[in-house]
Amino acid sequence: MSDWAMREFAEADGYGRWPARRPERHRSHRCKAQVMNALHDQQELVRQYLELLRGGGDAGRPEAVDDATRADAEVAFTEVALAYGRRHHIDVETWMAVRVPLDVLRRAGFRLPDTSEQESSRNSPR
Repeated sequence: MSDWAMREFAEADGYGRWPARRPERHRSHRCKAQVMNALHDQQELVRQYLELLRGGGDAGRPEAVDDATRADAEVAFTEVALAYGRRHHIDVETWMAVRVPLDVLRRAGFRLPDTSEQESSRNSPR
């Protein structure tokens, strides 16, 4: 059935005007903003945790950080560290170089190098 015939059929059935084209679905730009905000939040969480590791907070606040704050920062870091590291090509050795504890990296989902194999290969005669 041609388009013209379908229009006549629709008008005869009382549908009135046949739409010229399907209405386009407008994509929400809010989604992109939400993603960008989430990425910014991840970056902020990683930065805050690394500052805590560096020396008890910001350079302006050298006082010791309480255990609850450190635990909250660790939990937040473990939730975002793997995705953040993959996106920025940060491997586990780099996290270890900035003194992120191994148990935190394990909880974040990183595969840690097996230290027992490395030590045995160093100690074995060649």
